[in-house]
Amino acid sequence: MPYVRDDFTDDFVLDSLSSGPYEPIKTVRKFFPETWIWQLVEVGDSGLVQLPVTVPDTITTWETEAFCVSSRGLGLAPPVQLTVFQPFFLELSLPYSIIRGEVFDLKSTVFNYLSKCIMVKVTPEASSDYTLEPSSDGEYSSCLCANGRKTFKWTLIPTVLGVLKVTVSAEAEQSQTVCDNEIVSVPERGRIDTVTRSLIVQAEGTEKTKSQSWLLCPQGNSVSEELELTLPEDVIEGSARASVSVLGKRIG
Repeated sequence: MPYVRDDFTDDFVLDSLSSGPYEPIKTVRKFFPETWIWQLVEVGDSGLVQLPVTVPDTITTWETEAFCVSSRGLGLAPPVQLTVFQPFFLELSLPYSIIRGEVFDLKSTVFNYLSKCIMVKVTPEASSDYTLEPSSDGEYSSCLCANGRKTFKWTLIPTVLGVLKVTVSAEAEQSQTVCDNEIVSVPERGRIDTVTRSLIVQAEGTEKTKSQSWLLCPQGNSVSEELELTLPEDVIEGSARASVSVLGKRIG
């Protein structure tokens, strides 16, 4: 099931603003698949079936397609779109992977589709896997009025190899600041939006792979095989890895 990303519009604005004290509701989004549902479902004589699913965290429009195969032929359903939206959210922009030692600008864009102005504070989560240096302006709180957006930046420097988790939160704060001639408000629901994205940090240098296979024929309950792994002298520290797979067929 492919998906398409639509431009954000004002058609889905949910106004839920409050100025009184309350316990903030925090939204954490960390599930961002490229595609969503690929599933076979058996349909009975009624021709109807219900499939409970959980919508991913991506703010986007999904386009769904379905078809049915039976002894009488093939049936195609018309495409249907499902829009996933919330009026206040942030979006992280980072590459799929980088080389250790590289640095890049981590960008967090906050969108406000509420009808009133809010005061936004953006905060990255501290981690021992990387360091974050503030951008030149160093300002991470800002007024954000209706249908507005603002981008905040840091310089990210990874310190370890592997898959890193980068987490940033945006919160609509109480404030007496006047934005666009009005006192800012905070949404009653969805006041805090937190996004966690993955970043792959690869080792510098050139990857070299060595593979070896054995044909194992156990005579009893177990069988063993020993192998000594010899690494090159100029191997980059922390980049070595090994894996083992077992297949039950000779052709494997």
